[in-house]
Amino acid sequence: MNRYYLWVYFAFGFPGNIVSFLTILHMKPFSSPTIYVAALALVDNSCLVFKMLFFLLTKYDAPLGDAGCGTISFLGSFTAQLANWLLVAMTLERCLAICLPLRLHLNISRCSPGLTSPKFPWRVLYGLNISNCITSLIIHPLNRQVWFWVDAIFYAILPDLLLIIMNSLIIRGIRRSAQIQQELTGKACQAAETMKQQKQITVMLVIVCLVFVILITPHALFYAISSHWTYAQGTHEHALYLFVNQLIFVLSDATHAVNFYLYFFSTRRFRKRCLETIFYCCFCCRFSRANGSMTSRRRNRKYY
Repeated sequence: MNRYYLWVYFAFGFPGNIVSFLTILHMKPFSSPTIYVAALALVDNSCLVFKMLFFLLTKYDAPLGDAGCGTISFLGSFTAQLANWLLVAMTLERCLAICLPLRLHLNISRCSPGLTSPKFPWRVLYGLNISNCITSLIIHPLNRQVWFWVDAIFYAILPDLLLIIMNSLIIRGIRRSAQIQQELTGKACQAAETMKQQKQITVMLVIVCLVFVILITPHALFYAISSHWTYAQGTHEHALYLFVNQLIFVLSDATHAVNFYLYFFSTRRFRKRCLETIFYCCFCCRFSRANGSMTSRRRNRKYY
């Protein structure tokens, strides 16, 4: 699994995230959810690149030194955590938009704009990983144990719990949000159209979060029980530990490669824009080739 699974994720996830980003560029006007989706696509691709780079460098025993090893570890850990917390921030923004009245939501956004901004998780996670990168040269069991639990909490455990809680609130608040928006607008057709768009975004987000929880929960549970898992070297219990450890990474790393396919099959608007973007790019490519061939023929005739 360790030898092949990253290649599969990279082959499917990297072009999918690129198509997601290009599709978002054609979905105007830009809104907060679309900006989050675009940022998540870029961070997911960065995480796949750094994971693949780390795999290849360690496979061929590249002499990186302490600085190079620390940099690669920092980039891989930082982008993986940032992708998870961008999803948390996007869910928080949706939760506030659905579960609270419009005026109350605006007041909360004005009082604490950083909580629903991508800059907030970026700064916190950057500080945590930089501190770990600086102290990584201090070889001490306590240092490793502290960072083990910090990584466990910020990568898997805390995002998992927050997404479960906020998505439960989102599902409960959908009916209430429909009634509130209809009362605020006073126009049934306009409220229905607004609710239709909000429902598509919410359904997409709930599906993405549900898949994320399914894939990341085994990782969070493994963090909790791994310190109590005792085994002797070379035994069957040791082999089982290594297998489970590899399996949870296969599941958790899939979160960086499946989002495009979840967007495509869960949201009609995204699917329509995605197909238009693909056809547009193919048409431009064919037109540029045809135009280039015509230009070269004209140049040849002029030369002769």
